[in-house]
Amino acid sequence: MLALARQAEASRIGCFHLVLPGRASVLGGAPQPTLAAAEAAALAEPLLARDWVPLRHAFARHPNAAALWRLDGRSLTVEGGLALAGTLLAVLRTRRPDAAAGLARAAGLLARADLGALPRRGIAAAPQAEQQEAADRFFGITVAETEPALSPDLFADQPAPRRLEAMPGLEAWSTASAPLPWRVVVLAGPGLGGSDHPAQLGWWLRWLVAECVLSEALGLATPQAATGLQPDLVLTLAAEG
Repeated sequence: MLALARQAEASRIGCFHLVLPGRASVLGGAPQPTLAAAEAAALAEPLLARDWVPLRHAFARHPNAAALWRLDGRSLTVEGGLALAGTLLAVLRTRRPDAAAGLARAAGLLARADLGALPRRGIAAAPQAEQQEAADRFFGITVAETEPALSPDLFADQPAPRRLEAMPGLEAWSTASAPLPWRVVVLAGPGLGGSDHPAQLGWWLRWLVAECVLSEALGLATPQAATGLQPDLVLTLAAEG
């Protein structure tokens, strides 16, 4: 992250760092050691401290923080994905006052997602080990998980995102008349860089920005590879632990 931050600074490209906390780090009142160490390292480096998105604190302030994770305590729910996108927009509003109009339009799109008013649908059970862990946490009773039935129909009046040809390992989208006329590159950890579900940041970004490129090569890609795509904004997305 630090090498990327330095490269982005030299290239005059915006860069933000997001680390998804586990439920225990938020509801337990203290971050897990790995997340605490990452936060401490970020605060010790001015470039990282400036661009560190305080997700753990933002999630803790959520009116229903427990709903942001699935029963495994690590995977985000649809509510968590929406909270993640909303937190990112809130940070951008403080750092990009020049983009106030576009950010307001993007926030308006997010506000359409009235998750409490949607019917709920069942979701696939977690893998056996995770399912058992969740059952143990809930007094040995297996709890069926559901999620708001959010679909792309929410944005039926918007130009649909168009998938672009991309290099192997990359996913790229273009959206005409998106609220934010930016190219955003997301370097994510394994399992975090997709866009096929509203629990994922990429699902929201493909509606909000003119072009987004998603990769799960956070631990492999060089800083030059990310900035070489000439983005307006680079996001790193990792998970606690």
